[in-house]
Amino acid sequence: MEEADGIIIQQILDIGCPIDPEIKSVKQFDADIVYRACLYYLKIVNEAKSDSVAESLPRGMSARVNQCSTLASLIKEAGYRGEIGYHQLLYPNENDTRKLMIWFAQEAGSKGKANLSEEADSGKGGAALLSDNLAKMIQLAAKAQWTPSTRPRVTYIFETTPLKTPFRGRAVATTPGLEHYFGKYLPAVSAQPPKKQGLPPSVFEANMSSIAEQIERENEWNTKGLDSGVNPIEYKKKKLQTISAQMASLLKTAVVEAKAQSSAASKSRDSLATVLESFEQTFQHGQGQFARKKIYTNEEEITLVAPQVKETEEEKMKKQEDEIEKLQMELSSLDQDVARINQETQDYIATIRQLEARLLEEEAKRQVLEKEYRVKKKTFDLLPDSEKNISELQSMGNTAANRLLELSVEWEKHRGPLFERYRSLKDDQANKQDETKEKLEKIKELRAQMKSYIEDIHSKEDHYKQLVEAYSALPKDLTRAVYTRRILEIVKNVKKQKVDIDKILIDTRNLKKEINSVSDTLGRVFSVVDELIFQDGNAKKDPTAIQAYKHLASMDENFKKLVKVIEDTGATRNNILNLEAKMEQLQLRTNSLNTDGLQKDLSEIKAE
Repeated sequence: MEEADGIIIQQILDIGCPIDPEIKSVKQFDADIVYRACLYYLKIVNEAKSDSVAESLPRGMSARVNQCSTLASLIKEAGYRGEIGYHQLLYPNENDTRKLMIWFAQEAGSKGKANLSEEADSGKGGAALLSDNLAKMIQLAAKAQWTPSTRPRVTYIFETTPLKTPFRGRAVATTPGLEHYFGKYLPAVSAQPPKKQGLPPSVFEANMSSIAEQIERENEWNTKGLDSGVNPIEYKKKKLQTISAQMASLLKTAVVEAKAQSSAASKSRDSLATVLESFEQTFQHGQGQFARKKIYTNEEEITLVAPQVKETEEEKMKKQEDEIEKLQMELSSLDQDVARINQETQDYIATIRQLEARLLEEEAKRQVLEKEYRVKKKTFDLLPDSEKNISELQSMGNTAANRLLELSVEWEKHRGPLFERYRSLKDDQANKQDETKEKLEKIKELRAQMKSYIEDIHSKEDHYKQLVEAYSALPKDLTRAVYTRRILEIVKNVKKQKVDIDKILIDTRNLKKEINSVSDTLGRVFSVVDELIFQDGNAKKDPTAIQAYKHLASMDENFKKLVKVIEDTGATRNNILNLEAKMEQLQLRTNSLNTDGLQKDLSEIKAE
């Protein structure tokens, strides 16, 4: 770690951040050094956001906390994914500070590479140079300050125009002259919109519609087409047939409704004609305008009245209320008339539909009766010369029967192989359907595998980029001998640890063997002594033998308890070692928290 810390300190010095020469490791960094180093690195990574941060930490504790919180939020915005807050800057920990400095060094290295002049421009292609120039221009435009223009603004209303572009497929081959039209007469895309301002939105609309159509087809095929068990061409044919049937049914419904509406309109025209005829008759009879108005509006006769005195306000209000009430009554009656007319119209439409259905039934009956009439007419025509006609019919029937027998015999000859072929084709079709289902399942599995492989490739590419960035951030001045010496030291330490582990494993095996051998010996001794005590048949009645057996059983139980205690002691020692290791880790964490500094800062905050 000392060599790594030396590299980190050298990189901090290289970016212009001053550090005391006596500091040799990251462990010696205090809050001022960490703050200053992060600020200098942040100026390289994101100069625009680091301008608002002070160059050094203030003296007051609350101001220091606020300043460190601001800097920590800027570091998070720059892309640091580790744990960062005012605590990591104000009370630096060795491990956290080292991670932060290494990340800053990597970011500064990648930023420095991006800001270098393009090297080997001659080796780049035109597309690469164009993308680099566009990226630079976008960055400059993002950094530039916007100022409102004083020129008068010209606004345009963007309108899209459907664009026609050449295409390939069966339509070109089946339509004569279409390819010639595409080659000579189809205008360019830039000339199709009527205005120049409509070209970009028209191109965007055409592109987005084609992409959306393609995505919709893929989604439909992935969701419905694969489960149908047919190929894409047959699926499209079935879909076209379904759509055609739906359109035909909609057209039939529309025709029926149009007929109903036309019949209702004809009735309304008839009623209008009667009204006009009656109006013409009034003219012919010499009736005046007042008489006609009386007939068609049911208005009462108007009588001239002598002028009266001026009406009061109450009389006017009462008169207006009466007129309003009268108008409301007329309006309600008109609403009732309209509702009644609508209901009658609906009834007429239903009646017309019933009559049309009956008309269709009668037409079908008429066709059946016409067929019967033709048959009976032919029969009656044959009645005058019945014997001759009957003999001719019998001969024709016999020849037809003989012909049918011959055809049946010939059909039996062809029926057998055709039926066998039908069965074989049916079996092949069933096998093909099973194979198609299996292939569809395999296709789904392959697509899932492809997606997983693509995700794996993306993750590996990201990991490769991170490794390349880490490699580019590594110092290049270290020689191979340094790495070789480090590797040899690591190998030596690993070998030592392996020897110690082997020793511990051998001791553990020996202890297990000894415990097992002692347990087996105890079992054998117990069985031998048991046999010696009970050799004599009267041993069960001998009190001495019974007492000896009790002592033997207690000794065996005590030995088993002793073995169990030894095993528990070994497990307890292992637990003690694990707890000691955890205590050491907690001790290191506690030491890294710098409790003395925390208590000092707490006292300063209380004093403030």
